Formats: sequence, structure tokens, C-alpha cells
Amino acid sequence: MDADKPVQTPSEPLVVRSSPRALLGRFALPAATVILFAIGALYLRQIGSERFADVLLAAVGLFAVGIALRAFLVGLRIRNTEYAVYDTQLQESSYLLKFLGAKNNTVKLSEVNQIKCYSNGWLDVWFFNCGKIQMVTSGDQVDFLMENVHDPMKVKDQLEQRIFGEVASNEEGLRAGPSGAS
Repeated sequence: MDADKPVQTPSEPLVVRSSPRALLGRFALPAATVILFAIGALYLRQIGSERFADVLLAAVGLFAVGIALRAFLVGLRIRNTEYAVYDTQLQESSYLLKFLGAKNNTVKLSEVNQIKCYSNGWLDVWFFNCGKIQMVTSGDQVDFLMENVHDPMKVKDQLEQRIFGEVASNEEGLRAGPSGAS
């Protein structure tokens, strides 16, 4: 072993966690719909259509329970998802509940040709700044997707610096945020 060469130790992985803020954008419209229908049902009750109002309120209640259950399960998945960038690979680790098992996805960094960034939806972009980052490995096929990431352009830049050694210029339309490309 050469005394002149330093021993290379693997660097710490870059860990990115999914953001629960993405839930706000995803469930804002269904929640607003439930509230509007509940207000409509209460109005119908006030003007005398009690039977129809009771049926509508029951349907709205069932729909609200369904939305709340779905939001809870999606929230558990988002809170328990993380992405780790190691020296040679990118790994996704996600689970709903630990006893149900984990979802793992791995891609080699040498296979990543391009990193793109795009937003989940207009609510996520304008109010919560959450988005998706896709990794293109072979041609135009997306093999790795980072979802519900807070400030996706910042994470995209960190990934490019880590994987390619430089940050590519941000193309028009890729920046996820109300300020547009900068």
C-alpha cells in the first residue's frame, strides 16, 4: 500500500425525504368539494328539503371519510419514503407500515443520463413548492422517479452536482415554482 495515496472512504449518502406538504395540494380540491356539498345540503335543509338534504349529507359524510382515509394512507407512505444517493447508486426506500414490507428501487448512477424536474400540479407549484424529479437512464425512458419532494429544483441541482459533477443550465419550463425558470 502506498503511503502517498490517501485511503478513499465512501462519502456520506445524500438523503432526500418526501414532503408531506404535497398532501395539501393533492387533497385541497376534494376537501373543498366536500365542504361545498355540505353547505349545499345544509341550505337544502333550511329551505325545506329535509329528506334530500339528509341523503346528501350522508353521501358527503361517506365521501369525507373516504378522502380522510386515503389522505392518511398516502401521508403514511410519503412520511416513510426517502431517497439516498450513494457513490454508485440511487436508492428509494418506502413503506406504508413496517410490518407490511418495504418497497425498494435502485438504479446505478453510471446509467443516469439526464435528470428532469417537473411539478405535481398547479397547487403544489404555487402554494407548496412540491414536485417530482425523474431520472432518465436509457433513451427517453424514466427508470427512477422521486415524488413529493419539497423544492424539487434545489434537489435536482444537488443531484446533478453529485452525479455529474456540475449543474446543468435550467431549461425553460423545468423549474417547479411560481417564479418560473431563472
